[in-house]
Amino acid sequence: ALDVKLGPGLPGRVLGDPGRLRQILLNLVGNAIKFTSRGGVEIHVRIASQADGEVSISFAVLDTGVGIPADQLPRLFERFTQIDASTARLSGGSGLGLPICRELVSRMDGKLEVESQPGEGSRFAFVLPMKIAESARPRLAKRSVPGAASEQEAASDESIADGDTPSSRSVIAS
Repeated sequence: ALDVKLGPGLPGRVLGDPGRLRQILLNLVGNAIKFTSRGGVEIHVRIASQADGEVSISFAVLDTGVGIPADQLPRLFERFTQIDASTARLSGGSGLGLPICRELVSRMDGKLEVESQPGEGSRFAFVLPMKIAESARPRLAKRSVPGAASEQEAASDESIADGDTPSSRSVIAS
């Protein structure tokens, strides 16, 4: 089972990088599903801190999968590293997903961390600082934003996560 848990008070919209965030979450969730044969996977999103029009949002992907031995955790983010070669043969993968995720999180001023217990599962988490969007409406594709103050605003590459209720939050990319 895949479950998404959204914390209280999440802003309706934030400015960020939807492509990077999507890539990180898809990779982490994909890995969690790949290595979880019993139990499930959860995605937790909550506010870590908030002040002056900015918010730090905590993202965590938890699973009840095979887990990772503590002595292997330092190697987990090395390129082309597979912790268990037999599992890698069965599930595929190049050993690049987690190093790329760590780099993308770092480029967005965050830090990707992992906690894991063999036989119990893993928790991958990161916190990203984002600005709270001032506008009450979502942006549309480039040059098709009705009422955009300028063409530069309409052509912005920033994203807005939008949703009036926690269950309807989604990322809208320009």
